[in-house]
Amino acid sequence: MTSAKTQQTMKPVTAAKKLGIHLAAAPESFRDAPAVTRSELAALMTTPPEWLKELHENGPHPRE
Repeated sequence: MTSAKTQQTMKPVTAAKKLGIHLAAAPESFRDAPAVTRSELAALMTTPPEWLKELHENGPHPRE
């Protein structure tokens, strides 16, 4: 018996919280994704795309 391992996923709202951003400020492609895998989240954290760098630098920030 072999069991296929599936990637762990999370909702975009959870991923946005882990990234420290407002989901509403993220691009539509991120907001409307059905799920974000842990490997995708890790990639966003290690090599953030330009939109994520912009949000971290200029906000809006969740605690504002």
